[in-house]
Amino acid sequence: MSKVTSIRWEYKVVYARTLELQDTLNEYGSHGWEFASLTPATEDYVPPHRIIFKSAYTIEETDE
Repeated sequence: MSKVTSIRWEYKVVYARTLELQDTLNEYGSHGWEFASLTPATEDYVPPHRIIFKSAYTIEETDE
């Protein structure tokens, strides 16, 4: 038997208004989430900014 370790990513999509951006980034960062991307609000897309965070976790499986 051998152990197989793989890394998986979990993604979370969060919406925040301009005045909340820094607080949102800090909050998720303090919980181990890594910033992945930001889609800013534009004239065509007026709702809040879309922020994507990712977090890695490992899975250990035994190969029989």
